[in-house]
Amino acid sequence: GKGKNTGGCDPALAGKKIFVGALPKNITDEAVKSHFSQFGNVTDVSLRYGPDGSFRGFGFVSFENVEAAQAVFANYENNRIDGKWIDCKTASQQNSESGGSDGPRKPLANVPPPTGPFLRLRGMPFSAAPLDIVAFLGGFTLVRIVIGANQSGQPSGEALVEFSDQSECERAFNEKQGSSMGHRYIELFGATPEDIAKVMPLQTWSVGEGGMDSSAYGAMDAAHIPRPGPY
Repeated sequence: GKGKNTGGCDPALAGKKIFVGALPKNITDEAVKSHFSQFGNVTDVSLRYGPDGSFRGFGFVSFENVEAAQAVFANYENNRIDGKWIDCKTASQQNSESGGSDGPRKPLANVPPPTGPFLRLRGMPFSAAPLDIVAFLGGFTLVRIVIGANQSGQPSGEALVEFSDQSECERAFNEKQGSSMGHRYIELFGATPEDIAKVMPLQTWSVGEGGMDSSAYGAMDAAHIPRPGPY
């Protein structure tokens, strides 16, 4: 019989990060992470969205080690999510083909600006804590942060942030759209109090009425700011 087809990918060239294409259009970060966890520890999932917020059908998955990525390529013909075959390549190979699709994304052109003091952040690292969001929004006056969880209680990669007022929220929306948190490019959307009420909170953090300039947090006692895990 024929040898294993690795799609023109030399597994020896694999880094820890892979490109994943031909994904189902309703896929979630969690479903991608769940599928690829069979090969090794997934450290990051970054799905790509168009200017209108619609999923573009591809993304990137990072593993803790190179062996996991090599295992994905060895399984090339059998990589399926929900019965649909998905195309896996080395990230460097895909970048050269697509002109660096993992670079900074343009601000989302057609996303309407916020109509109140709330923003939704999408595409955060799964490990993001309130303090990371505070750092990301340095210089803006924040009142409350809610990091969302999915049905199984794992981080959803989304958070809702309440600012001191709508103008502060709009300023953050305009200045931080597409900025990076760690190595993730964050997408911002206007949100409502109803959105916050619907979120299953993984971690919440607030400074009370009036808010506080996030650049002042560094001087605070870190014990006031919740971190995940036993500290």
